[in-house]
Amino acid sequence: MRALLRATAVIVATLFAVSGLTVGAAQGAPAAVAALGHCHGDSSPDGGHTVLPSTSPNSGNYNCLLSQGDGFAGGDQYYAVRALQEAAVYCYGQQIGIDGLFGANTKQAVKNIQTFHNVFGGAGLTVDGIYGPNTRAVMAWPYWSFTEQRFYCWGQPV
Repeated sequence: MRALLRATAVIVATLFAVSGLTVGAAQGAPAAVAALGHCHGDSSPDGGHTVLPSTSPNSGNYNCLLSQGDGFAGGDQYYAVRALQEAAVYCYGQQIGIDGLFGANTKQAVKNIQTFHNVFGGAGLTVDGIYGPNTRAVMAWPYWSFTEQRFYCWGQPV
């Protein structure tokens, strides 16, 4: 079932990317979201199996933003971007590098994920390529199985 979901996500996201179509209103961010800071680390809500972008390393606070240009200054923000890229690649089949740099390809991958959840889940996300709490709330995340040495994709753990 997960393989079918992943394949469908890749197909729909590719079609939207090629056609230039978007789903959702092009509206400004609500004040509460606009007031959020950018993610500057990653944290694991389940003891190390799943890693999500967070406000700072191991903070457990996942209410933050990532957008194009993040990660290029180095530091811990690199890890936040990397966690997002891993989810895009392993759970959504996006063909991007996992390099910790939020460039144009990562932005398009986030748009594809937002579009997928709007089309198949009625999420009502703004398709803007910005990762924030609303996008995080619907995303699947890679879950690393230490015993099997492989990733599974699980729904939002926090």
